[in-house]
Amino acid sequence: MRVPFAILTLSLLVFGCGMQSRAPFIVEDVTPIVLAGRTTEDFGVELDGVFTPLVESGTVVPLSLYMRFSTATNGQSEILVIPRGTNHAMGRFQVIGIRPAPRGIPQVQVTFRITERQILMSARDLTHKMDLAVERVSGDKK
Repeated sequence: MRVPFAILTLSLLVFGCGMQSRAPFIVEDVTPIVLAGRTTEDFGVELDGVFTPLVESGTVVPLSLYMRFSTATNGQSEILVIPRGTNHAMGRFQVIGIRPAPRGIPQVQVTFRITERQILMSARDLTHKMDLAVERVSGDKK
């Protein structure tokens, strides 16, 4: 049996649950978007007010998925990511530690792991081959 690369990569990481983590960060513990082993609504990411669905309602879990981003301004060192279901946002998260570079040069991969119980998020700078920190934006619930 072949294991998808994203799942294999994610399974090798050490799971952490601090307020800032280079290991996968717990976005939601006991998530309401999963019921009976399937997603109950679309799941995706909101950036600059635009929702991009990554998983359709009814998708079987567990699953891993990723999205690649770049920077919009020169020297940008963080990206704001808002994971959300169709009906609700799950908080706001900063991916921090991106090395300053001209806009569009850094390639950042954000990975989500959705299980029956939780959603985990991690980030990696593909340009410099290093894990990035993820932290919940202060003032957010949870």
